Amino acid sequence: MMMQVLESPLGDTYLWEKLKSELTVEEQKWMQYCVFEGKTIVEIAEQENVTTDTVDSWREGVRKKLLVAVEKRGGKGNSVTDRCDRI
Repeated sequence: MMMQVLESPLGDTYLWEKLKSELTVEEQKWMQYCVFEGKTIVEIAEQENVTTDTVDSWREGVRKKLLVAVEKRGGKGNSVTDRCDRI
Protein backbone atom coordinates (compact mmCIF):
# COMPACT_ATOMS: atom_id res chain seq x y z
CA MET A 1 0.00 0.00 0.00
CA MET A 2 1.73 3.17 -1.15
CA MET A 3 0.43 6.44 0.21
CA GLN A 4 -0.30 9.22 -2.21
CA VAL A 5 0.31 12.42 -0.27
CA LEU A 6 0.84 15.71 -2.06
CA GLU A 7 2.26 17.61 0.90
CA SER A 8 4.38 16.57 3.82
CA PRO A 9 2.27 16.00 6.92
CA LEU A 10 5.41 16.70 8.93
CA GLY A 11 6.10 20.15 7.49
CA ASP A 12 9.48 18.89 6.21
CA THR A 13 9.46 17.30 2.76
CA TYR A 14 12.94 15.75 3.11
CA LEU A 15 12.05 14.21 6.47
CA TRP A 16 8.75 12.90 5.13
CA GLU A 17 10.39 11.25 2.09
CA LYS A 18 13.05 9.68 4.32
CA LEU A 19 10.49 8.35 6.79
CA LYS A 20 8.11 7.09 4.11
CA SER A 21 10.83 4.98 2.52
CA GLU A 22 11.57 3.25 5.83
CA LEU A 23 8.01 2.35 6.88
CA THR A 24 6.69 -1.18 6.65
CA VAL A 25 3.41 -1.79 4.83
CA GLU A 26 1.64 -1.99 8.20
CA GLU A 27 3.19 1.27 9.39
CA GLN A 28 2.09 2.92 6.15
CA LYS A 29 -1.42 1.65 6.82
CA TRP A 30 -1.34 3.20 10.28
CA MET A 31 -0.18 6.53 8.83
CA GLN A 32 -2.89 6.45 6.17
CA TYR A 33 -5.73 5.46 8.46
CA CYS A 34 -4.82 7.37 11.61
CA VAL A 35 -2.91 10.44 10.49
CA PHE A 36 -4.59 11.12 7.16
CA GLU A 37 -8.08 9.67 7.68
CA GLY A 38 -8.40 10.29 11.41
CA LYS A 39 -9.39 6.74 12.34
CA THR A 40 -8.92 5.42 15.86
CA ILE A 41 -6.84 2.39 16.78
CA VAL A 42 -10.07 0.44 17.35
CA GLU A 43 -11.42 1.37 13.92
CA ILE A 44 -8.16 0.39 12.24
CA ALA A 45 -8.03 -2.92 14.12
CA GLU A 46 -11.57 -3.76 13.04
CA GLN A 47 -10.89 -2.77 9.43
CA GLU A 48 -7.66 -4.78 9.26
CA ASN A 49 -9.02 -7.68 11.35
CA VAL A 50 -6.19 -7.48 13.88
CA THR A 51 -5.96 -6.65 17.58
CA THR A 52 -5.61 -3.12 18.91
CA ASP A 53 -2.22 -4.19 20.31
CA THR A 54 -1.11 -5.00 16.76
CA VAL A 55 -2.19 -1.58 15.50
CA ASP A 56 -0.49 0.06 18.47
CA SER A 57 2.74 -1.73 17.53
CA TRP A 58 2.45 -0.24 14.02
CA ARG A 59 2.06 3.20 15.62
CA GLU A 60 5.07 2.66 17.85
CA GLY A 61 7.15 1.62 14.84
CA VAL A 62 6.27 4.87 13.06
CA ARG A 63 7.04 6.89 16.18
CA LYS A 64 10.47 5.31 16.65
CA LYS A 65 11.42 5.75 13.00
CA LEU A 66 10.22 9.34 13.03
CA LEU A 67 12.32 10.16 16.08
CA VAL A 68 15.42 8.58 14.47
CA ALA A 69 14.81 10.47 11.21
CA VAL A 70 14.42 13.77 13.08
CA GLU A 71 17.63 13.19 15.04
CA LYS A 72 19.53 12.37 11.84
CA ARG A 73 18.16 15.58 10.34
CA GLY A 74 19.58 17.46 13.32
CA GLY A 75 16.25 18.46 14.79
CA LYS A 76 15.59 18.21 18.49
CA GLY A 77 12.88 19.94 20.41
CA ASN A 78 11.06 21.12 17.31
CA SER A 79 7.41 20.76 16.32
CA VAL A 80 8.00 17.39 14.66
CA THR A 81 9.51 15.82 17.76
CA ASP A 82 6.77 17.39 19.83
CA ARG A 83 4.28 15.62 17.56
CA CYS A 84 6.10 12.33 18.13
CA ASP A 85 5.23 12.58 21.79
CA ARG A 86 1.56 12.89 20.88
CA ILE A 87 1.48 10.06 18.32
